[in-house]
Amino acid sequence: MTGTFADDTFVIDGYIAHMAVSQDTSTGQTLLLYNYAFSSPDRSSTFQFGGGYIPNDAVQLNNANVAKLNVDTSQVSGFVATSCTHFPGQIQTCTPGPVGVIQMDWQQDGVMSNRTLSQNWKTFPGARLHTQLNSELSSAHVTGTFLGNSFTSDLGDIGKMANSLFEIFQN
Repeated sequence: MTGTFADDTFVIDGYIAHMAVSQDTSTGQTLLLYNYAFSSPDRSSTFQFGGGYIPNDAVQLNNANVAKLNVDTSQVSGFVATSCTHFPGQIQTCTPGPVGVIQMDWQQDGVMSNRTLSQNWKTFPGARLHTQLNSELSSAHVTGTFLGNSFTSDLGDIGKMANSLFEIFQN
Protein backbone atom coordinates (compact mmCIF):
# COMPACT_ATOMS: atom_id res chain seq x y z
CA MET A 1 0.00 0.00 0.00
CA THR A 2 0.98 3.54 -0.67
CA GLY A 3 -1.20 6.34 0.70
CA THR A 4 -2.65 7.75 3.89
CA PHE A 5 -3.71 6.03 7.10
CA ALA A 6 -5.06 6.48 10.60
CA ASP A 7 -4.86 3.97 13.44
CA ASP A 8 -5.56 3.74 17.14
CA THR A 9 -5.07 1.55 20.16
CA PHE A 10 -7.90 1.98 22.65
CA VAL A 11 -9.64 0.25 25.56
CA ILE A 12 -13.08 -1.39 25.41
CA ASP A 13 -14.46 -2.81 28.69
CA GLY A 14 -10.93 -2.97 30.11
CA TYR A 15 -9.44 -4.79 27.11
CA ILE A 16 -7.08 -3.40 24.47
CA ALA A 17 -8.31 -3.03 20.89
CA HIS A 18 -6.52 -1.90 17.76
CA MET A 19 -7.99 -0.47 14.56
CA ALA A 20 -6.33 0.78 11.37
CA VAL A 21 -7.74 2.26 8.18
CA SER A 22 -5.72 3.13 5.08
CA GLN A 23 -6.33 4.42 1.57
CA ASP A 24 -4.09 3.00 -1.13
CA THR A 25 -3.43 5.55 -3.87
CA SER A 26 -2.14 2.87 -6.25
CA THR A 27 -5.38 0.81 -6.17
CA GLY A 28 -7.88 3.46 -5.06
CA GLN A 29 -9.14 1.13 -2.29
CA THR A 30 -9.65 1.69 1.45
CA LEU A 31 -8.71 -1.11 3.86
CA LEU A 32 -10.02 -1.44 7.43
CA LEU A 33 -8.47 -3.88 9.95
CA TYR A 34 -9.23 -4.36 13.65
CA ASN A 35 -8.48 -6.81 16.43
CA TYR A 36 -9.09 -7.19 20.15
CA ALA A 37 -8.97 -9.91 22.77
CA PHE A 38 -10.65 -10.52 26.11
CA SER A 39 -10.82 -13.12 28.88
CA SER A 40 -13.89 -14.59 30.56
CA PRO A 41 -14.49 -15.84 34.11
CA ASP A 42 -14.60 -19.42 32.75
CA ARG A 43 -10.86 -19.01 31.93
CA SER A 44 -11.52 -18.87 28.20
CA SER A 45 -9.89 -16.24 26.03
CA THR A 46 -11.42 -14.79 22.88
CA PHE A 47 -9.65 -13.05 20.02
CA GLN A 48 -11.78 -11.12 17.54
CA PHE A 49 -10.56 -9.63 14.31
CA GLY A 50 -12.05 -8.13 11.19
CA GLY A 51 -10.88 -6.79 7.91
CA GLY A 52 -11.81 -5.85 4.42
CA TYR A 53 -12.15 -3.12 1.87
CA ILE A 54 -14.70 -0.46 2.76
CA PRO A 55 -16.26 2.28 0.62
CA ASN A 56 -13.80 5.12 0.01
CA ASP A 57 -16.35 7.70 1.15
CA ALA A 58 -16.55 6.04 4.61
CA VAL A 59 -13.27 7.70 5.59
CA GLN A 60 -11.57 11.07 5.17
CA LEU A 61 -7.77 10.75 5.23
CA ASN A 62 -6.82 13.61 2.96
CA ASN A 63 -5.35 15.81 5.68
CA ALA A 64 -2.43 15.28 8.08
CA ASN A 65 -4.27 17.07 10.92
CA VAL A 66 -7.61 15.24 11.08
CA ALA A 67 -9.17 11.96 9.94
CA LYS A 68 -12.73 10.66 10.13
CA LEU A 69 -14.20 7.16 9.77
CA ASN A 70 -17.90 6.27 9.66
CA VAL A 71 -18.76 2.77 8.43
CA ASP A 72 -21.26 0.01 9.21
CA THR A 73 -19.27 -3.15 8.49
CA SER A 74 -22.47 -5.23 8.49
CA GLN A 75 -23.40 -3.41 5.26
CA VAL A 76 -20.02 -3.89 3.52
CA SER A 77 -19.91 -6.76 1.04
CA GLY A 78 -16.87 -8.97 1.55
CA PHE A 79 -15.97 -7.62 5.01
CA VAL A 80 -14.84 -10.55 7.15
CA ALA A 81 -15.03 -10.72 10.96
CA THR A 82 -13.97 -13.75 13.00
CA SER A 83 -14.15 -14.62 16.70
CA CYS A 84 -11.94 -17.43 18.07
CA THR A 85 -12.37 -18.74 21.61
CA HIS A 86 -9.81 -20.90 23.38
CA PHE A 87 -10.57 -22.92 26.52
CA PRO A 88 -7.46 -24.23 28.32
CA GLY A 89 -6.86 -27.86 27.34
CA GLN A 90 -9.50 -27.83 24.61
CA ILE A 91 -9.64 -27.21 20.88
CA GLN A 92 -10.10 -23.62 19.82
CA THR A 93 -13.37 -22.76 18.09
CA CYS A 94 -13.84 -19.97 15.56
CA THR A 95 -17.12 -18.45 14.41
CA PRO A 96 -18.15 -15.35 12.48
CA GLY A 97 -17.30 -12.29 14.57
CA PRO A 98 -19.21 -9.13 15.34
CA VAL A 99 -19.78 -6.48 12.70
CA GLY A 100 -21.47 -3.12 13.00
CA VAL A 101 -20.91 0.62 13.19
CA ILE A 102 -17.43 2.07 13.68
CA GLN A 103 -17.21 5.87 13.97
CA MET A 104 -13.88 7.50 14.83
CA ASP A 105 -12.45 11.03 14.73
CA TRP A 106 -8.69 11.72 14.88
CA GLN A 107 -7.20 15.13 15.72
CA GLN A 108 -3.43 15.53 15.47
CA ASP A 109 -2.13 16.60 18.90
CA GLY A 110 1.50 17.56 18.13
CA VAL A 111 2.89 15.34 20.90
CA MET A 112 4.95 12.99 18.71
CA SER A 113 6.00 12.26 15.14
CA ASN A 114 7.77 9.15 13.89
CA ARG A 115 9.28 7.53 10.78
CA THR A 116 9.19 3.71 10.66
CA LEU A 117 10.80 1.02 8.52
CA SER A 118 9.85 -2.41 9.90
CA GLN A 119 8.65 -5.96 9.32
CA ASN A 120 6.54 -7.72 11.94
CA TRP A 121 4.67 -11.02 12.44
CA LYS A 122 2.08 -11.32 15.23
CA THR A 123 0.35 -14.59 16.10
CA PHE A 124 -3.06 -14.56 17.79
CA PRO A 125 -5.50 -17.40 18.50
CA GLY A 126 -6.97 -18.13 15.07
CA ALA A 127 -4.91 -15.67 13.04
CA ARG A 128 -1.52 -14.27 12.10
CA LEU A 129 -0.85 -10.66 11.08
CA HIS A 130 2.12 -9.76 8.86
CA THR A 131 3.10 -6.12 8.32
CA GLN A 132 5.90 -4.41 6.43
CA LEU A 133 5.88 -0.69 7.12
CA ASN A 134 7.49 2.35 5.58
CA SER A 135 5.60 5.20 7.20
CA GLU A 136 5.64 8.71 8.62
CA LEU A 137 3.07 9.58 11.27
CA SER A 138 1.95 12.12 13.85
CA SER A 139 0.20 11.31 17.12
CA ALA A 140 -3.49 12.04 17.49
CA HIS A 141 -6.31 12.17 20.04
CA VAL A 142 -9.19 9.90 19.02
CA THR A 143 -12.86 9.72 20.03
CA GLY A 144 -15.46 7.34 18.72
CA THR A 145 -17.62 4.26 18.95
CA PHE A 146 -16.46 0.78 18.07
CA LEU A 147 -19.19 -1.84 17.55
CA GLY A 148 -21.43 -0.12 20.10
CA ASN A 149 -18.74 0.83 22.64
CA SER A 150 -17.72 4.48 23.12
CA PHE A 151 -14.09 5.40 23.84
CA THR A 152 -11.47 8.13 23.86
CA SER A 153 -7.77 7.55 23.29
CA ASP A 154 -4.49 9.45 23.10
CA LEU A 155 -2.77 6.56 21.27
CA GLY A 156 -3.88 7.37 17.72
CA ASP A 157 -1.78 8.14 14.66
CA ILE A 158 -2.37 9.89 11.34
CA GLY A 159 0.17 9.47 8.58
CA LYS A 160 1.40 8.41 5.17
CA MET A 161 2.96 5.15 4.01
CA ALA A 162 4.85 3.96 0.96
CA ASN A 163 5.20 0.38 -0.32
CA SER A 164 3.75 -1.14 2.86
CA LEU A 165 2.10 -4.54 3.25
CA PHE A 166 -0.68 -5.78 5.58
CA GLU A 167 -1.71 -9.45 5.53
CA ILE A 168 -4.03 -11.47 7.81
CA PHE A 169 -3.90 -15.26 7.74
CA GLN A 170 -6.52 -17.37 9.50
CA ASN A 171 -5.01 -20.36 11.36
